[in-house]
Amino acid sequence: MTCQRSITIALLLVVCYCCCANAHRTTSPPRFYDDDESFATTEQIYAEGCHVCGDYRCPSDPKECLLGSVPDTCGCCSNGVCARLDGESCWNASISELPKGRRTEGLCARNYVCKLRDDLESEDQPEAICVCMEQSLACASNNRTYPTPCALHEEAMRNKDSNLRLQHLGPCPSRPSIYSAPEDFIAGEGQLIALNCEVKGFPLPDVFWEFHAADNNRVLRLPNDEWEDGAVNTSEDPESTIRSSWLQLERLDKRHAGTYHCIANNSIGEASAFSTVSIG
Repeated sequence: MTCQRSITIALLLVVCYCCCANAHRTTSPPRFYDDDESFATTEQIYAEGCHVCGDYRCPSDPKECLLGSVPDTCGCCSNGVCARLDGESCWNASISELPKGRRTEGLCARNYVCKLRDDLESEDQPEAICVCMEQSLACASNNRTYPTPCALHEEAMRNKDSNLRLQHLGPCPSRPSIYSAPEDFIAGEGQLIALNCEVKGFPLPDVFWEFHAADNNRVLRLPNDEWEDGAVNTSEDPESTIRSSWLQLERLDKRHAGTYHCIANNSIGEASAFSTVSIG
């Protein structure tokens, strides 16, 4: 009797094991979405920091990416994802400050580097963006100056313009233009005023001022030895094609009433703008 009872118990245990195994095989996997279609694209979680993968991350045709495709840092898309462009958020594993959740932002296009932003507040989450490796102005075949060769290349690809090419690094030659004109002033005698003028061009324009008296009896090029109570200063940004000039009148009186012309010239041409100063 003891032997038969042992055999019966063993058979029951085998039957129970088979039933449990079969139930395990037929149990539905855990669901993240309400519809089966969404679940089919989200059933596997990849690298640390990545969201649940889905086909929506993958370009339908990598050839449609503006600057080509790059490997997917999350491993979701076997054919890669679109490369990140200038100024877009990106992932760089060598930047320790970046949170792992930034991994989904992907890699930069060729000729760009992913750099940590330095313009954020201390309480902001660290972020990196794509920056062109060549940080110099670029003169294109359309005689337009671009901030970088990368910006030129992006526009050529976006417009599908095979004729838009890099002529040389540095700005294109251009005649002067007034970037910011001086403003009119009405001020009382004895006041200090400053007229500001910004000009643009390449080669970088020279700037001078010319005073035309309100009574039309006097024209002076400034600075001038006769102009003891006025001063002219200039400054420029070596990385741009803009020069700033400002004319300062320390103590305004009736002799100063008239028009002040800001004049810029280089080897290609000339430009000017003026402001009127009145005693009020």
